[in-house]
Amino acid sequence: TQLPHTGQPVYELPATIIPKLLNIPEDERELDKPNSASGLYLGRIESGGHSIPFFLPNSAIARHIAVLGKTGVGKSYAVGVLMEELYEKQIPMLSFDVLGDAEQTARELNGRHIVAGTDDFKIPYSIVGLEEFLAFIPNLTSDQRELIASAYGNIFDEALDKLEKGEKLNIPFSQLTSLVEDIGQSINSRATTNAVRRVQAAFNRSSLLTDQPVTWTELLEKSTLINIYVGHLGQWQRNLVVGAAARILQRLRRRNHIPPFVLVIDEAHLFLPGGSDLPPSTLVLREMIRTARHDSVGVVLLSQSPSSMDRQILLTCNTRMLFALDPEDLRVVAGQIGDLPEETIKRIPRMARGTAVFTSGMDIMRHAVIVKIRERTFTTHVAETPDLREAVEKWHKEQRTN
Repeated sequence: TQLPHTGQPVYELPATIIPKLLNIPEDERELDKPNSASGLYLGRIESGGHSIPFFLPNSAIARHIAVLGKTGVGKSYAVGVLMEELYEKQIPMLSFDVLGDAEQTARELNGRHIVAGTDDFKIPYSIVGLEEFLAFIPNLTSDQRELIASAYGNIFDEALDKLEKGEKLNIPFSQLTSLVEDIGQSINSRATTNAVRRVQAAFNRSSLLTDQPVTWTELLEKSTLINIYVGHLGQWQRNLVVGAAARILQRLRRRNHIPPFVLVIDEAHLFLPGGSDLPPSTLVLREMIRTARHDSVGVVLLSQSPSSMDRQILLTCNTRMLFALDPEDLRVVAGQIGDLPEETIKRIPRMARGTAVFTSGMDIMRHAVIVKIRERTFTTHVAETPDLREAVEKWHKEQRTN
């Protein structure tokens, strides 16, 4: 804004001063101690022909991170890099995976890949919440619904009490059906028999619900990364799984029954949409994210559609990793980009794959910066964008061979 006077000397700042200007950790990692750095090595800053390592401060983890960008620009690859860093620092991670991108990463990080609805991952029926539980039982009459809701309310309160005390959620399903019968008989309801039958049939049909104690929370103590695949489920089932899991994890962590951890949610706009007409499971998840920092839980949200997400949740994420975005989505986050020049902001929709703008709160990183995400060092990325022409040729060859 102010031109220098003619004849004044001009000095070039060395690229090595960039970390000091940003107030981020410098390259302090020792080769024999990969978790010794006070930052997460995520990529490099290119400046004037120089390449400087970029370390996101460790403090950013518990303040939540939003990874935003249209499809195929490198979001899941970058989160794999982040997972490598968290793994080296021995920070447990729980990932809800819609597209299956993190399965290979979990295996290579000595973690667990679990499919929701199998014996390894089910949700205790007692903690899913009333509206979600009733959604499993179609075509209820008003009398049947009232009976089941009254009985389930008692079960749900008992489950919350058990969580607060750190006890196992082992409330037999027969306890619910007995309560329905007792309440129905006490008011001489003709709906009692059919209500019991319907609730029992719904439980028998469901592959997601259980009355056995959960074991997957204990894996957080033993596995660095637990990847829960939910891509095969309908969206309301995904919401139920993630919402109920959030309810369990929040209370167990608050009572220190499980270690601090990082929660990773793929396709976050599906679970945390904007608007006011939201299912109870979404409200549970939203509340967990808002209070997670106080419980030593970090949250990483991936989304290709930030314009569809809850605005308050986006604001809760103190650090944002912005890849190429469509103009509409860019407008949603434009106010959170920091001090990037306007011309640079206009180029974001055309940024190269694997390049991201990092922006954060002043106490974490003083200025926004463009970073080229580093290559993964010991995990494999399996979600590369296919060349459809090559894919078709390969398919025809396979058909001829068969």
